Amino acid sequence: MMFAFNSAGIKLDKSINDSRGPPTIRIQGQPCHKIGSLLPMPGKEPLHNYISLTQIMNHHNEIEAHIVSSLSQMLDEHDIHAKSFRMVGDRLAHNEVHNVTLKLIANREKDGRTYNVPTVSEVVALIAGDFDTNSRRDIILETQNGQLQRIHELHSSYLGLQYPLLFPYGEDGYIADILHPQTLLHSRKLFQQFVVEGYTMVEPERLSFIRNNQKKLRVDKFCSLQKSLDVGTTKGLNRSKRVILPSTFVGSPRYNDQLYFDGMRICCHVGFPNLFITLTCNPNWPEIRRLLTPLNLKATDKPDIISRVFKLKYEQRLSNLTKNHLLGKVVAYDIDQIISTEIPSQEDDLELYTLVQNHMVHGPCGILRTESPCMKEGRCSRFYPKMFQSHTLLDAYGYPIYRRRNNDRIISKNGVTIDNRYIPISIEWCNQSTSVKYLFKYISPCEATWRIFGFPIHGRKPAIERLHFHLPGQHSVLYQDHDDIDDVMSKPSISDSNFISWMNNNQSFKKRSSQLRNKGYTIERLLWVPPTTRELFYLRMMLNVCKGPTSFEDIRTIANVQYPTYREVCFAMSFLQDDRKFVEAIKEAKDWGTTHYLRKLFVFILLTDTMNKPEEVWDQTWHWLANDIAYHRRKTITNTEIHLNDDHLKNLVLLEIEQLLQTNQKSLRDYPSMSYPEDGNWATYLDNSLILSELNYNNDEVRSEFLHHFSHMTGKVMVFGGDFRQILPIIPRDSRSDIINATINSFYLWDYCHVLTLTKNMCLQSNIQAADQQETTTFAQWILNIGDGIIGHLMMAMLQWKSHRICEHMEYLSSDSVDKLETIESCHFCLLTTEFLNSLKTFGLPNHCIKLKIGSTIMLLRNLDQTQGLCNGTRLIVTRLAKQVIATKIISGENVGHNVYIPRMSMSPSQSPWPFKLLRRQLILL
Repeated sequence: MMFAFNSAGIKLDKSINDSRGPPTIRIQGQPCHKIGSLLPMPGKEPLHNYISLTQIMNHHNEIEAHIVSSLSQMLDEHDIHAKSFRMVGDRLAHNEVHNVTLKLIANREKDGRTYNVPTVSEVVALIAGDFDTNSRRDIILETQNGQLQRIHELHSSYLGLQYPLLFPYGEDGYIADILHPQTLLHSRKLFQQFVVEGYTMVEPERLSFIRNNQKKLRVDKFCSLQKSLDVGTTKGLNRSKRVILPSTFVGSPRYNDQLYFDGMRICCHVGFPNLFITLTCNPNWPEIRRLLTPLNLKATDKPDIISRVFKLKYEQRLSNLTKNHLLGKVVAYDIDQIISTEIPSQEDDLELYTLVQNHMVHGPCGILRTESPCMKEGRCSRFYPKMFQSHTLLDAYGYPIYRRRNNDRIISKNGVTIDNRYIPISIEWCNQSTSVKYLFKYISPCEATWRIFGFPIHGRKPAIERLHFHLPGQHSVLYQDHDDIDDVMSKPSISDSNFISWMNNNQSFKKRSSQLRNKGYTIERLLWVPPTTRELFYLRMMLNVCKGPTSFEDIRTIANVQYPTYREVCFAMSFLQDDRKFVEAIKEAKDWGTTHYLRKLFVFILLTDTMNKPEEVWDQTWHWLANDIAYHRRKTITNTEIHLNDDHLKNLVLLEIEQLLQTNQKSLRDYPSMSYPEDGNWATYLDNSLILSELNYNNDEVRSEFLHHFSHMTGKVMVFGGDFRQILPIIPRDSRSDIINATINSFYLWDYCHVLTLTKNMCLQSNIQAADQQETTTFAQWILNIGDGIIGHLMMAMLQWKSHRICEHMEYLSSDSVDKLETIESCHFCLLTTEFLNSLKTFGLPNHCIKLKIGSTIMLLRNLDQTQGLCNGTRLIVTRLAKQVIATKIISGENVGHNVYIPRMSMSPSQSPWPFKLLRRQLILL
C-alpha cells in the first residue's frame, strides 16, 4: 500500500505467497485502520501518512522510479487529501505555525457522489491552537504525538485515504446520514408525473441504444452468403437486412408473442389454468402506512413505495401458494370449497367478515347509488348486482356462475345495506384459453416505477426451452458492416446451428433421449412460424411427431419412404386437409372387400360433406367403384359378350350411388359438382302420388279438431321407450342431480303415463339350454341390481401380461384447424399453434391421437348411415387397419356382422367450449 494515507490495519501472512500460484492475501486478526500524526517523532519513521519523495526513491528496486514519480505527481495535482497534507507540510516547513492540527471532516453538506467533487474546506480543516472534538467520527491529526489514531470505516474519506489510486480525486466513499433533497419525493402529484415522464425517458433511450448499435449488425441466411461468394460479393454492406427489434426487449410485440406461445405450451403440457388470482395492493397495509405517516403523504403520492411493498407481498403470497400450500395440495376439488362470493358469518368468523366488509364489496351502485363511477348509461359496467344463485353452474362457454345464496347476511357500507349480490372475487376458476390471453395484458397500476426498478412483469414455472429450427442451409448468420464475407464464412462454427447440433447429438446417442432432470423439469417448445413460410411451417409440423431425428432427410422419411418435400410428408401423415386422403382411403380399401362396400365408403364420405372437390375424388376412384358393374350387368341380361364403355360404367355406378344416397334422404342433386345418372326409369318413394296425397293434409285443421278433447299431451298417444336404468341423457358440464332431473322419469307428466314393464330378458332367453337356466337367471337379476344401484362400483384389476406387445398397433393423428366460417376474426386465433390445437379435448370429439389394434372394440361418435345401423353409439370391432381407412364389423344393433369401412372425416363439437370452433379431421370413433 505505497500511496495509502493510513495503514490497512491488518496483519498479513506473506508465507502463503512463497510458492507458485495466484497471489493470495491471508488476514490474521481483526482489521483496524489507523493513521499517525502529521510529523513523526524525532528519530522515527512517519506513521502511515502520505509517502514522501525519499520513500519513493527507496522503492526504486521494486518499482520503476518514473512510474512511482508519475503517480505521486498525479495525486499531488488532483487528490484532495494529498493537497491537504502538502499544504500542512509546506506551512510546517516554513515555520508559519508550530502547533497545528488537521481535522478530517466526516459530515458533508453536499453529496459528492452525484456531481460535486469535494473541496478542501469540506474534507479537512486546518486548526491553529485549541480545537473542538464534538464530532465522534472526525479525525484529529496533531503535529506530533507519537500515537496512532483509528479511522472509522464509515468515515467519508476512509476509502479515499486507503486507496488513493482507485479514488484519484479523493472522492468520498460511503457516507452515513447522507444529505439528500426531499422536495422531489414529497411533491405528491408532481412526483407521479415526474416518474411517468422518467420512464418515458428511459424507454426511448433503450430503443435508441438498439437502433444505434444495430447499424453495425447485419443478418443473412447461410446459403445466401454462400451464393454471394459465388457471384463475387465480398463485403457485407451490400447484402442482407437490418436486425429488427429483438424479442428480448421487454414489452415489445414480439416479446409478448413469445410469452403467449410459452403460455400455450404450458397449457398443452399441464392443461388450462384452474385459478385466476388477482392480488391487489392495499394502501392501508401497515408497511405502507408506517413509511408515509411521518411524511404526511398518501399512498397515491408514493408509487415507488407501493411498487416495492407490493413486490415483497407478491413474492410472499406466491411462496405461500406454491411452497406452503396455502390452498392445500392439488387434488380434485369442488369450486365452492375454494371460491366463495358470499358474506361470511359475523358470529363464526368476525375477522373474515371485517375484511370482506372493508375490501371485498362492490359499489354500492345501481338503484342504490346512481352516481357510482362504475355506472355507464344507467347500468353497472361490471354487471352488479348479480343474481341470486343456489349453487355454482357453468354456462355454455364454460364460465362459472358462482353460488350466491339469499341467506339474509348483509353488510352496511356508505349508509346502504347490501347482500351477496354485491360481493366480487379475486380468485376465479378458469379453464379456457381466453384467460391465458388475458394474462399478458394485465399490468400493475404503478407501471412506471415497476419498470424503472427493473421488476419482472412476467413469470412462469416450469421454464420453457425454445428450439430454433430452420431448413437446410438457411440458418441465420450475424455479422457486422464491412466484414469480409470470406472471413465470415471461414469461421469454424459458421455451418453449425443449435438445431443441427441437436440432430448430430441424436446420431451420437442410440436412445436419442436426454437424461431427465433430478430436480424440476423444463418444457420444450418449437418457435412459431406462420403458414405463409410453407416448407418451414411443414417442417415444424413434422418436428412435433418426429422423435430424435438425426438429419433433415430423416424428418422426411416415413415407413422407410423418403419424400421429396416436407409438404409431401405432411400429406402422407394426414396433417394437411385436402381430398387426396379420401382417394388414398378408397385405394387402401379396394384390396379388402367387394366393390359394393367401396361404393358405401364413397357414400359415407359424401354424406359427411368433408370433400372440398368431390368431383375430383370421383374422377380418380370411379374405376375402382365400377369393378363389378360389368359382371352384374352381363349376369342380369344373361349376355356374357356385352361390352360397356367408360361412360356406361360411370352412369351405372352413379345409379348405385344414387340409390344408396336415397336411403339416407339424400341425392346426387345435393352435390352440384357431381354428375347425375341419365337413367331415371326407377322412382323413389317420394314420387308415389298416393303417399303424397296422404301426407298432404291440413295440419292446423286436424290439430284444432282434436286438441280440445284431451287435457294431457293433446290427446295423442305417445310411446316412450328406452333403458332408463343404463342409458342416461347427456348434459355437458352438469352435475349428477341435473342429469337425473333431465330423465323422462322426472318429467312432470310421468305420473299420467301408463308404464308397461318387461318382465323377461328376451336377449338371454333365446336358444337357452336347460343347464344354463340358473346361470342366466342369476345374470339377469345381476343386471337389474346394477340398475337399482344395489351393486357397488366395479373394482378394476390390472392384468399382468407376460408379453409387453400383444399385437402391433397403428397410431392415427388428426389434422386440426380453426373453422374460420364459425369463428370471430381475431389475430389471436391466427397465432394458435398446431400442437395447442392437437392438445384440445372435449365431449363428442375424438382425440388427436388414436391407437388401434386389430380386434379392439370401438364406438362411433356420429351418425353415418342410420339405414345400415351406423349411428352415434354403434359398437364395432376392428378387423383391418390402413393409413386412411379402417375395416370394422358391427357387433351391436340389428346389423350385427355387417362389414363397414370407416375413413377419416372432418368434425367439430356441437357446442364449442372455446372462443373458436375447432375443425378436426380424424376417425370418428372412440
